[in-house]
Amino acid sequence: MKELFQKRTGWLPLLMSSLLTSSVFFFFGPLRMYMSHITKLWFSLRDIFVPTAAMCLIAAALLFGLGMLLFKSRKLFRVYIGFLFAVGIMLFVQGCIIPDRYGVLTGSIFTRKQYIDRVITNTDIWLCAIIASFILGKILKKHFGTVVAAVSACVMLAQFIMLVGLYVKTDFGEKTDSSPYLSSKNLYSLSGEQNIVVLVADGFDQASFLKIMDEDPRRMEKFDGFTVFDNMTGEYPDAKGALPFILTGRYYENAEPYPEYIDLAWEEAADYYADLKSEGYRIGIYTQDTEAVSDGAGDMIDNLIFAEIGTSSAAALEKDLVQLTAMRFFPDALKEYVWSGRELFDDAKTTEEGQYPRYSSDIKDCRDMLVSGGLTADEKQPVYHVVHLETVLTGADAAEAEENGHGSAAMTRAEGYLSVLEEFFGRLKELGIYDRTMIVITGGHGSEEVKSNPVMLAKDFGKRDAPVISHAPVSHKNIFAAVTDAPEYEERYGKSLFGAGENDGGERRYFLYPLGGETLREDYLPDMTEYYILPDGSGPENYRLSGKIHTREGVVEKTPYAAKTGEAVAFGSGEAIAHFVSGISAVSEKYTDKNGRERSCSRALGNSGRACFDFEENAQALFCRIELCDNMPDGGQRFVVKAKDTVLFDGKVSNDMPYADFLIPEQCFDYELLMLDFEYPEERYYPSLKEDISIAFAEIFFKKAVNTDRIDLTRYGDSSENVRSGWHGQEDAWRWTEKKASLQVLLGTVDAHMSVRYWTHPGAEDTSVYLNGKRIGVLPHHEEGDGNFVSLPLPKEYRRESGADMITFITEGATSSKEYYGSEDDDRVLGIAVSEIRFTKPEYTRRIDCAAGGNSSAYLLSDWHGQEEAWRWSGERSSVQVVPGAE
Repeated sequence: MKELFQKRTGWLPLLMSSLLTSSVFFFFGPLRMYMSHITKLWFSLRDIFVPTAAMCLIAAALLFGLGMLLFKSRKLFRVYIGFLFAVGIMLFVQGCIIPDRYGVLTGSIFTRKQYIDRVITNTDIWLCAIIASFILGKILKKHFGTVVAAVSACVMLAQFIMLVGLYVKTDFGEKTDSSPYLSSKNLYSLSGEQNIVVLVADGFDQASFLKIMDEDPRRMEKFDGFTVFDNMTGEYPDAKGALPFILTGRYYENAEPYPEYIDLAWEEAADYYADLKSEGYRIGIYTQDTEAVSDGAGDMIDNLIFAEIGTSSAAALEKDLVQLTAMRFFPDALKEYVWSGRELFDDAKTTEEGQYPRYSSDIKDCRDMLVSGGLTADEKQPVYHVVHLETVLTGADAAEAEENGHGSAAMTRAEGYLSVLEEFFGRLKELGIYDRTMIVITGGHGSEEVKSNPVMLAKDFGKRDAPVISHAPVSHKNIFAAVTDAPEYEERYGKSLFGAGENDGGERRYFLYPLGGETLREDYLPDMTEYYILPDGSGPENYRLSGKIHTREGVVEKTPYAAKTGEAVAFGSGEAIAHFVSGISAVSEKYTDKNGRERSCSRALGNSGRACFDFEENAQALFCRIELCDNMPDGGQRFVVKAKDTVLFDGKVSNDMPYADFLIPEQCFDYELLMLDFEYPEERYYPSLKEDISIAFAEIFFKKAVNTDRIDLTRYGDSSENVRSGWHGQEDAWRWTEKKASLQVLLGTVDAHMSVRYWTHPGAEDTSVYLNGKRIGVLPHHEEGDGNFVSLPLPKEYRRESGADMITFITEGATSSKEYYGSEDDDRVLGIAVSEIRFTKPEYTRRIDCAAGGNSSAYLLSDWHGQEEAWRWSGERSSVQVVPGAE
């Protein structure tokens, strides 16, 4: 060890490479990440500087000590220095130079399969850097230590300069020593004079409420004075979009980062809350989604409490800071293992909440408080409350939902909300303030598809009539004008709930975006596809694309439902699900296909759905392939596709064959618009997902199709448009069927005739041919190679009106060569080997010329001898096929 310190070329490169690696990752990196995200972090630079410096020195000492232990093996010692040097350089390059597109502090999950191309490239760069370091050590030999020391010093100096520059540009300001939270203060304290209560029940939809009321009309009596709005639509598919809109009336359109939107929205709503304040109202906003409320709303909201912030653990704070650094500085191949699926630094934060605990939105807590008499009406000051309620199904609830079948999870949730509402109404009546209370009840959002139909019920002051149903087109916008009668709010948000009529056609918008799946870019929602809703109703048939997609880069305008032949509609984005009018989930799921590719898909919901495609060109026949995610319930599902009541596909799709191919005739279009209706007769209810589940869409692909006149099944032909199930791979001169094989052809509506060139496996028998399930003839067993064609008529009465027909071959006694010959390895079940199929208009048989040069080859089937000069000999039993005329 003494020798190590006698030569500068020994200890200096070890020291400098150790300092380089430790300082990049444990000092410069954490400080850089802190200053880059300072607006999101609650702790100060002094809280982390000493622990960070200590971590850096400890890491450097450990790396240096390990190198000292390896010094006895000079070769291993040099390898260690080279590796340490390369890692230090690459940590610097990864963290400070290579662009970062992932985002951090999002609480999302990183899956490297999502970014596989980038991960591979990034890994190659790291490996090349390490290999280059070893090669450099070989080339430079004695001077390698000097180069390592010098370059390490330069890189550390560069880091220092970059950090100083960042420090100068960063506005540290005064880090707040308090953190706001929404407390339960005065939640159960109402006014004896006047109250406005807006209850937002998360996921409470119209269908469940109306179904419960239909089953037990007596329960509706408890809603005396209420109006039930059955033509209600929400604006967003989840609470992140919906709740701030309900609170402020300002749309989020991805025009600015989400936190900025929250601040702007509350600034715009300030006059609304100021009006309530001027009327003497005490304002309470009760939700656990604190990010929906601006920190600057403290002057408006009575229950927004600022609690003192402290650091519960310096070790926890440093641990999270190191993890944040690893998320940025580690190679992409390792990010998956260090990525945070939670909000960082929460473990290290402590807040002193004082006498008012944080608000809990669980309906069970709310019901328990109401039952125990928690509601009072002692206040003289009028009260305005917005209360966000949520329900989480327990294991017992899920078991009950599974036992009760379809939709019962939504019904269980609705029953939970109704139990709270009924208890709440009862307490208001006991306290004598029911008539002095305006109540608005709405769902936060609807389902995760192209519809959003939360429940909407409202009761004005003094109303005690029997509940009524209104078909007026309303949305969450109408709540603002209902609360105050100021004309400016009606101009801005539309009619009051209590003044809306069925003929009012106020603007209603809906923003659909995928929920989950992708790692989101920080502070923005996914691309939002905008719809407007016709005033006629709230069902999916009333949703129309506006043509706008709101992205963080700006608004992209597209023709609604626009599609192009030759370009796949791939799922996992708002653009794909925008084609669906109904029956599709906004939740983007991930799966790995059989080729190992990471793909996205969207679940079909319920037992039916509809998708629209506008090709912006003249209607023409198309070939369509729908690729599905291969994780279907029970391994497979029946899938039906229709257009204008014409069945295009009706068959079994499975995990082994997760796609549906079919042809679409011209008459299935409405001008340029193609509307495909889907049915899933075998869908199953999954309590864990609270949905009826069948298939999931991965991709829909169209290409132009022409009427089928010839199918070439040799290796030089393309039979993919026509071949369906039961075919083996294409070979040089033919393609084998299994015992049963089918193909689809587009023949139009004219009469047609089919000619098949084939030969039969020696171990098989005749092959029966079916047109759309109807038997039309036989292809006799013959082993003459790919000789003459055998012709079969395609009777008009068996043809489909659409012109897209299914032809099926069933070979009796189909067997494998291995079984038939006993020695071959080919264990495929083989029927007939087909080389070519032709489709022509039939020519009625008037004459068969069996002499040399005659036309007999098109008609003679089995057991005929070769053609001679003036005749052709038959065998013991010969057959001829003819097409008779109308006579």
